[in-house]
Amino acid sequence: EQPEEPHNLETVEINCIEDLVDLSNAVNGGNNYSGKIVKLMKSLDFNDSADYRNPNDTAYGDINSDNIIDTIKNELTDGKGFNPIGKSANNEFYGIFDGQGYTISNLRINGRNYNNIGLFGIVKSGTIKNLRTTGNVTQSTGSIDSIGGIVGKIENGRIENCYNGCSLDTNKTKGGIVGSAINSEIINCHNVCHPALDAGSSDDLPL
Repeated sequence: EQPEEPHNLETVEINCIEDLVDLSNAVNGGNNYSGKIVKLMKSLDFNDSADYRNPNDTAYGDINSDNIIDTIKNELTDGKGFNPIGKSANNEFYGIFDGQGYTISNLRINGRNYNNIGLFGIVKSGTIKNLRTTGNVTQSTGSIDSIGGIVGKIENGRIENCYNGCSLDTNKTKGGIVGSAINSEIINCHNVCHPALDAGSSDDLPL
């Protein structure tokens, strides 16, 4: 049974791709979103210009780390692509993310040199629910520990009613929904990519 959410949570809405990038930038900048619920208000496709506030905006800079500043759409669909939400142990996501049954399509994360890779890199004491993803998450080099289509690593958290359609390519520990889960609940989730799991610890979850 899904736990009842507190009624005093601050709500943050995701209405366009830029809002998703803003969330990533905020969490990776030190805002862990504890006490907040983030709601996806519609399905978003990184390849669809209509899902951007302004697909030609260059103000977000070099998101994909290729040393060239391009439009936000090109930044997110080429090179290293999207920056995981919660990229390091000092910048985890502690909030609630409710996808409300919507899909984030054509997610591209390619060669990011972080320990944990996914739409969410690290979730700690947080919840990800009612979310669907498609796209490609790739990491063949670097110090990566775990990779997943929804979450790279979750600790003391919960993933519920999620669907992963992202293909995963790495020589490290991987799982469809989540690469590594520690003291966490994974409930009613579905993965269609069936990545081949490498040998890992007992905390690795083959979803």
